[in-house]
Amino acid sequence: MAIKLRSPWRGQQSALLYKTATFALALTLAAAAGLSFLPVLFFAAVTASLYAIPTFRASRYAFACAILVVLAVLLTGRAAGAAAVAVAAVAATTAFYLLLGLKQLFFVYRDQWHYLLTLLLSYLLAAYVHLSMAAPHRFSTLTFAAVATFLLWREFFAALPPPAVPRLVPSASPGFQALCAAVIALLTVEAVWVVSALPLEPINAANLTFLIVFAVSDILRRWVTGELTRTAALTTVTVLIGAAILMFAASSWSIG
Repeated sequence: MAIKLRSPWRGQQSALLYKTATFALALTLAAAAGLSFLPVLFFAAVTASLYAIPTFRASRYAFACAILVVLAVLLTGRAAGAAAVAVAAVAATTAFYLLLGLKQLFFVYRDQWHYLLTLLLSYLLAAYVHLSMAAPHRFSTLTFAAVATFLLWREFFAALPPPAVPRLVPSASPGFQALCAAVIALLTVEAVWVVSALPLEPINAANLTFLIVFAVSDILRRWVTGELTRTAALTTVTVLIGAAILMFAASSWSIG
């Protein structure tokens, strides 16, 4: 019986790793070709086919897949140096592995894995935005960040199970889920705008922005699922403040 149960799991794991390797190869080829139109179109088509086949649960994480494709192209194009391109490619490949694992029901605790995927994409988005804030297209960059953040988190909240105990606030309703996503999107843009004014390197600015997004999303996630307590909220805020202090202490910057 153990062998019979292990065989389908190994087959699914092999297919998952094969698709992930194909994604990484397609992204590498597109980056090597200079991210021109045809290589990028080829990469997007390969990623879409890898994700959509089979079509089971294809629409559940469609926005995450689309945002991942866009971020993978933008980050590899914005990264300076071979090491930075490699880091961006590895991060995008990891996100695609999580995405496929969720879609194909490979993971057991899918809510936690989905949260990890959404946080990873949020970090990649923050990294790209802060790398692009010095460019002349600042308004379009912020607009992209707001729209992508809203779609990404609305998809996440829509996949969460309803709370075990019904409450006066309908946290499982689509309207409330969209409101939570809109709050995160608005705070993300505000955080990017404020943090970009600080004399920080882009990587530290992205880290600080991500910490804010993590704190807000964690509190809202716990509220939607009915798991929010005063201790959990205080712990999240304490982690945010402590990590921010360590980040500023480790950064080499000065005013004046």
